[in-house]
Amino acid sequence: MTPSNPWPVFTKVVFRFFFVYFILYTCPFPFGWFMFTEGIGEFYTDIWLAPINWTGRNILNLDYDVTIKPAGSGDTTYNYVQIFIFAVFAFVVTAVWSVLDRHRENYNRLSYWFTIYLRYCLAVVMLTYGFSKVIPLQFGPPSLDRLAQPLGEMSPMGLLWTFMGYSTPYMVFAGIGEVAGGMLLFFKRTRVLGCLIVIAIMSNVAMLNFSYDVPVKLFSMHLLGIAFFLIAPDVKRLLQFFVFNQATQPVRIEPVYATRDGKIAYFTGKSVFVLAFTLLPLYQSVEMYRKYRSPGGNPPLYGIYDVETFVWAGDTLRQSSRDTRGWTKLMIDRRGSATIRYMDGVNVLWECETDTSQHTIRLSAQNSSNPSDFMYRQEGENMVLDGSLNGQQINAVLKKRNFLLVNRGFHWINEYPFNQ
Repeated sequence: MTPSNPWPVFTKVVFRFFFVYFILYTCPFPFGWFMFTEGIGEFYTDIWLAPINWTGRNILNLDYDVTIKPAGSGDTTYNYVQIFIFAVFAFVVTAVWSVLDRHRENYNRLSYWFTIYLRYCLAVVMLTYGFSKVIPLQFGPPSLDRLAQPLGEMSPMGLLWTFMGYSTPYMVFAGIGEVAGGMLLFFKRTRVLGCLIVIAIMSNVAMLNFSYDVPVKLFSMHLLGIAFFLIAPDVKRLLQFFVFNQATQPVRIEPVYATRDGKIAYFTGKSVFVLAFTLLPLYQSVEMYRKYRSPGGNPPLYGIYDVETFVWAGDTLRQSSRDTRGWTKLMIDRRGSATIRYMDGVNVLWECETDTSQHTIRLSAQNSSNPSDFMYRQEGENMVLDGSLNGQQINAVLKKRNFLLVNRGFHWINEYPFNQ
């Protein structure tokens, strides 16, 4: 819109409401999204606790205090009450603003800078989530515990996380879409395409969150709402082109600078912002990957072993018993750890060192100076362990469990569907 074009009253009212609401919701962006600024985000969360508890008690009639702040879950009571406060506050401010500023024809200048702020905010979120998929981090490969867990005992979110983490190529593919949408939002000429990509992606993400009970429903819906808000001025043109097969006029993009020095300052500042908002999420994802998911392959003997026979101090223990000394499973996992599941159902975590040249396995409790050493040997499909634990001689015959999910692999040719 040009400065001479007055906005309809309805458009002005809607703009005022979403201006107030989205400012409250996205604050204190960009602080809190990047390392070394987490304290500012936590401070903003903390200052809302008192108003949220007061509103919950006195207006929404909650019979408990809100003590759980959003962390792993974004669908806490805190979040719902906070959104209620934002909406009421935005409604009140909109009413007062509409009365005091009723003669203003439009908000072209304010809208210009506000949409830049929202574009950058949405772009950073998309890049953060996108890079955590392009660099396989958000969804890890199925763990041994997950592989051994019956499907019916998984939570809906656990099933989704397993599904996404199983296929690294699909995870990277999804991340590329998020990164592409985020990058396109940084530039006015590509913002419409960026919004369309983000709307397509976030519609799917929001549907997954609702369908698999992932506690990011509110956040994903707000990201989708911001994308719709940004593309709203172009809806008529998009409908004309894509639906009604009509010609549409390009939008004239007015520069914010009037002089050569202004142009240099603008592009310098924008370049710094875009580079910072792109490289910081990328750097954070790389650092997290190096810390938690650095490649190195699986350790020797990695896998789950079912105990076929277990002999303790010369006494063969039946697998059907509840004997607290007997093993039912040995799980040798990543990062030098192993888990023993005893016959009474208790799992005990051990530090594990494997020497394939000497065919030894050393198990030790954390910070223990008294490890237990075992010799192992392969006998066909079985592995035999001989050693001592807590001063008692142990002999165990174990069989490695093979999981179809991780062993099936990819096949270009399938004469028949392999659906098991």
